[in-house]
Amino acid sequence: MRNRPFEHVRSAERGFSLIELMISMVLGLVLITGVINLFLASSQTYRLQDAMFRVQESGRFALDFVLRDLRSAGFQNVLPTNTFRNTSIQAVEGFLPAAAAPLGDVKDDVTSEALKIFSTGIAGGDVYYYVAPDVGGRLTLFRNLSAVVEGVEDVAFLYGVDTSGDRQADSFLALGAVTAAQWSDVVAVRVSFLVASNDAGVVEAVQAPPAPFASIPSDRRMYQAFTSTVALRNKMP
Repeated sequence: MRNRPFEHVRSAERGFSLIELMISMVLGLVLITGVINLFLASSQTYRLQDAMFRVQESGRFALDFVLRDLRSAGFQNVLPTNTFRNTSIQAVEGFLPAAAAPLGDVKDDVTSEALKIFSTGIAGGDVYYYVAPDVGGRLTLFRNLSAVVEGVEDVAFLYGVDTSGDRQADSFLALGAVTAAQWSDVVAVRVSFLVASNDAGVVEAVQAPPAPFASIPSDRRMYQAFTSTVALRNKMP
């Protein structure tokens, strides 16, 4: 017989050729690569959004702490009448309350200038704000000896000096430019914080330093500057 049944069955059940297997493997690799890239992109987007949320939250908290105390700067709750200090604030370079530091959260030396706010009327009296490493080694905003906002890399203060006697800021001067006699004429403060995310490698490239900060570490963390200006209410007419 010319057509044998068994030969027909063997012909119908033959496997894939080598070329077909290779094409299938390539298509599978392309599909897997696409899925992995999609996962990595989604993960990076999540990390970026999470870093942005945390940085903005820390920046808002830092400003809220300092501005709240600045609005009460110079107030003295002295009976029978409340009085106000002539000098409400003063910059202090390299401040660290060494005698009490072991009882606080400060781990090492202060890395920024410090702002002293006289007699805020809040419990505890005079208040210091500065940046220093906390017990975990991360740069943190401190209020006196208490760590209040982590991730604050630096702080810059500009002091609004009234030179015309109208109780309005005529110029904003940095630390070192305000003379000893001018501190009683400071009527406003411009506060700037540089806040960083927890994780490195969040952004694609090293960010340019936002004003008024001079440099940013090359760790590709997310950095953002927060600035606000507040008038010292107790110095207003």
